[in-house]
Amino acid sequence: KKSGGVITNIGVHLFDLLYFLFGENKSNFLHLKQENKASGFLEFNNAEVSWYLSTDMQDLKKIKNVKNSFRSIKINNEEFEFSEGFDNLHTKCYQEIIQNRGLNMMETYQSIKIVSDLRSKKTEKNKGIKHILL
Repeated sequence: KKSGGVITNIGVHLFDLLYFLFGENKSNFLHLKQENKASGFLEFNNAEVSWYLSTDMQDLKKIKNVKNSFRSIKINNEEFEFSEGFDNLHTKCYQEIIQNRGLNMMETYQSIKIVSDLRSKKTEKNKGIKHILL
């Protein structure tokens, strides 16, 4: 709860990546919002994205050969799995900020705006495309 929940704590990184890859966010819908999971649909200039975030270990059991975490993005039916390499990532980011090599406010604005919008939204189960894990 202190971290802002799954949308803020985990989602902000996903939304930042999606903005970097697909451009400005045009609309977003929230399909599920629980303490340990959330799901929705985002429309960007160059993509439509169904997303699912969870810290529920039961969700990991639905995916084959997964240990403690799973990060994946599928673009045009080609899956890119990037679950490894996230150890101490926050520490590395803070070190970059201290060295004056961090991102500026405008570079992070879009992902923060998406998180802010989603945190205040009510679920709309019939808008956008639902994620397969729903």
